[in-house]
Amino acid sequence: HTGIFFSQQDIFAGSLWDNITLGSLDIQPQELVRQANKIGLGPFLGSLKDGFDTQLDSMGRRLSKSVRQRILLLRAVVGHPKLLLLEDPWEGMEAGSQQQLIDYLQSELKGCTIVVASTNQAFIQSADLVHHLPAITV
Repeated sequence: HTGIFFSQQDIFAGSLWDNITLGSLDIQPQELVRQANKIGLGPFLGSLKDGFDTQLDSMGRRLSKSVRQRILLLRAVVGHPKLLLLEDPWEGMEAGSQQQLIDYLQSELKGCTIVVASTNQAFIQSADLVHHLPAITV
């Protein structure tokens, strides 16, 4: 019931399907495609000859950072979590893609509590509740 996207997560060697579903048998392909399109993975999926059977390298070496992030985000949301924990999921994305992702989080995940660690001003301004944490120096 919890979806997680943290910066230390990565792609593992295996199929795209396995990287997203993590072996869950409850995920329907049509729902996966629908959510992938909503977060901007549609063009990437359309370019794959083997679709979800495409084999990925460890750490997604041949993927752009943006595609890796979207795959990991899709992994976090595809199971319809009740709690979603995100750490700057739009880091490194262009402004239009950032806004697409913010819109997706706010419109598609009704009934899900979303906790985001971010400095993204567009998201902060649209959040229901914001907690500013002081920087810790060691």
